[in-house]
Amino acid sequence: MKNFYLFFLITFFSISLGAQEKSNNVAYEDTNVRFTVISDGTIRMEYAPDGKFINQHSFLAVERNYPAVKFKLKKGAWIELSTSKMKLRYKKNSGAFTAENLQISSMKGLTPAFVWKPGMKQQYNLKGTTRTLDGWDGDKCWGHKADLEDGLLAKDGWTCLDDSNNFLFDGDADNWNWVKTREHVEGAQDWYFMAYGHDYKAALKDYTLFAGKMPLPPRYAFGYWWSRYWLYSDKEFRNLIDFCSLLNKDYFILSSLYKDAEKYILLVEFPIEMDNSKIITFMITAEEYGAECSNQRLEGYYLSEHAKLLIKDKAVETLYRMN
Repeated sequence: MKNFYLFFLITFFSISLGAQEKSNNVAYEDTNVRFTVISDGTIRMEYAPDGKFINQHSFLAVERNYPAVKFKLKKGAWIELSTSKMKLRYKKNSGAFTAENLQISSMKGLTPAFVWKPGMKQQYNLKGTTRTLDGWDGDKCWGHKADLEDGLLAKDGWTCLDDSNNFLFDGDADNWNWVKTREHVEGAQDWYFMAYGHDYKAALKDYTLFAGKMPLPPRYAFGYWWSRYWLYSDKEFRNLIDFCSLLNKDYFILSSLYKDAEKYILLVEFPIEMDNSKIITFMITAEEYGAECSNQRLEGYYLSEHAKLLIKDKAVETLYRMN
């Protein structure tokens, strides 16, 4: 009897664990159309004129297996796929996705309510980011009106991402999973539709289910970055670091790039051993258009690794590593 109970428990837990495993979540597939339910708020829609669907990872979608999701599928002249957040309707055997054969509407309770069709544009996108804040003053950059590109989220409550022409990974894990060009197939469509209303946090979570999780630096690595194009004196440096040490942070990174005569100089200071009382300072110099750089001994500390400074069209990049 004990053996029977043991067998029952092992079988039960094996089934439970198996149910939690991820799968491809394909809800509907015919010769040219495939719908995949990634979450209750995200559906992948594919139209493949040649009947060949993309299962490889892309630059956008690095995950192809997803947690189990509850959905309802109704087949007929129209394919209806419903989750708790949206309902998709597609006219069967009608070809590529258009405003005439495809529609997605929000379910009751999701606000703002919407009815989306291919070709619709968002009205209230919350915009993306910019490479740098240099020169920005309000919505102007160097005195000119500057528009940000569209971002992932919008007050419209939905987002449609087009991955039809994005790069793929070749899946060669033995050598290196490397990028490759997606074979062009005229009329092919590979879209991700996200329905989230005003729940932007849920939208970001759904995004990570197919785009992958975003690694964050460890908490101890966060600190303050001070950058000013200025020929600092040693006293100015010390006063600045003394001030920032009062903020009780483990890391303080200070950099300054300026041109002295015909040389570019990059001066960087940061603490070692997470101790603000010990500051490493090193200076890198290089002739224009690149040269081997040396690390100088300052304040009794020495950087053993050499750094290289590449200068091209007055753009400077520095690659360095510490022991």
